[in-house]
Amino acid sequence: MAYPSSAVATDWLSSDWSALYHGMRPQSGGQGYTNYWKGGQASVWNDYLGKLGSMALSGQTPNLSTYDFLNQYDWRAKYMQQDPRSRGVYQAAMAPNAKWDIWGLSRQRSY
Repeated sequence: MAYPSSAVATDWLSSDWSALYHGMRPQSGGQGYTNYWKGGQASVWNDYLGKLGSMALSGQTPNLSTYDFLNQYDWRAKYMQQDPRSRGVYQAAMAPNAKWDIWGLSRQRSY
């Protein structure tokens, strides 16, 4: 994504995390993907703060801008790390329904 050419836009985006986040988050994908990122702003913010903290602890100046962080953020990998239900994948729909009698009262199994 290209950096905005207008100084006013640059100043505004660098001071408004929410506008920058929603402007740069992936806009495509299924409903689970969209829902996850609509509610994922705090998680991404925490990743950003963690990155700044890691920079400071390693002796670097923590000067990574929010724009640069979001521009190099691996959105897809972070999304794929979530459990399947968070991504809108329901594995029960893919597996046969099995009922087991754990007390041994019946030997009948239904699939």
